[in-house]
Formats: sequence, C-alpha cells, structure tokens
Amino acid sequence: MGRLFAVEIVYRGIFQKTLAKNISRAIVLAAHKEGKPGISFGRYGDSPERNGIPAKAFAIVATDDITLEEGMAKYEPQEVDISICVDDTLFKGVESWAWYGLQPINKLVKPGGTLIVTSFESPEVLADMAHRKAAPYNLAIVKGTPSFSGLWVYKDDHSDVRILGAIAKVLPELFSLASVQETIRDEWHDELKASSAQRSFERLQTYTVQPTQGNPEEPYKFTMPKWTEMREGIAIPAIPVGHKIADPITGK
Repeated sequence: MGRLFAVEIVYRGIFQKTLAKNISRAIVLAAHKEGKPGISFGRYGDSPERNGIPAKAFAIVATDDITLEEGMAKYEPQEVDISICVDDTLFKGVESWAWYGLQPINKLVKPGGTLIVTSFESPEVLADMAHRKAAPYNLAIVKGTPSFSGLWVYKDDHSDVRILGAIAKVLPELFSLASVQETIRDEWHDELKASSAQRSFERLQTYTVQPTQGNPEEPYKFTMPKWTEMREGIAIPAIPVGHKIADPITGK
C-alpha cells in the first residue's frame, strides 16, 4: 500500500474562493508532474458559500491509484499533513455556517504535521491564538497580509504561488520546488510567479508548537446519534403542557 497525502485550505467564503481553488488545484497538478495521482475538491457542507464565512477546500494525493481510491472513500480527510490558513484571524477558531460550534484551526493537523498561515504576526502570538493540541505540530508563516477579493475579481498578489512554494519546503515528499515552478509556468505562464514560489521556499522558517502552547479552552464537542438512535424524519419534541423548555446544558 502506498502513501496518502492530505492538504486542507481554510479560507473566507467568496472573498478567498478563487485563492483556495488555485492552491488546491495546483497542488494536484504539481504532484501529477511526479507521477502521483490526486484530486481537489471543496467541502460539500460549505455550498453555497457565504461572504466571509469560513469554508474549506481539500487536495488529496497518493503515490498510486489504489491508495487514492481508498482515501477518497471517506467523505473528507480526518487528518491532514498540511493545513493552510489564508487569514490569520481564523487562528482563534473556525465556525462554518453549517457547523456546530467553534472548531480549532489545527484540529485536523496530524502529529508532526504543519500549519501554514499568511500573516505578519510572530510565531508566539499565532501559537497562543490557536487551541492546544495533544501532540507537537509545526507552524510555518508566509509573511504577508491576507489576500481578499471577490467572486468575480481576483487579487493576483502571488499569495497562491508563495504558499505553493512553502508546501514544497515543508513536505518535499508531496512534490518538489521544480514541479511547483513547472506547474506555475504551465498554468499561469508567468516567470515572476515562479520566482515568487522560489523565494517563499528559500525564506520559509518553521517553528515547533508544543502541547503546552496555545489556548487551553476545551473546543466545542457534540455527540452524533448512532443509526439505531435516529428518529424517522425530522421531528422536534413539543414542550409538555404546563412545563418550561429545559436548558440544553444544565437540563433544568
């Protein structure tokens, strides 16, 4: 059995939709240059996107077709090698429009995985903003301001290619810098963008975030019902006559 690579991009709906699409698509194309099959897709639950509401895109790559099919049998990755955050304010937590409660930005990052963020903040500030994890993970900062645009207008500030260069640095097993630059030349026909990816690759530094660092608050949790516990259809129990609605937390 081969190896499966998973990358997620966490972005602001509509305003960063094209940015996330460019990154996820280019990841698969760069990996394909090295003979690795892959697929990129957006999270189903985010559609239709809302302005500024957090959303996710994924890129799944494998060393062979069978491993890719096995990985794609899941609805979406349960853990990722790299999580990319294109807006550093999302480090405090992510609450998508079809989700339940605030979820940590680093929730899916596997032990020893990497969280890449576009920011001018220091590693210490960013690490303290994110929730704590039980195992150490790596933090890589692509220096710059978050790139925002619109649904039909794209702010082409090289954020996409700089992040691609960072991926090649932190996970060379996925693809090399040469493959990224070849993809950029094929897709964008822009030598300056290829140079931006190389500069990002050369300048990127990573920092190890320990389990003692970060927001100590416990993330919101919920228990999904088992199939034997689900009711038929959608029904909301009525309030018994003469009674008050119970508090969902205290039960009183």
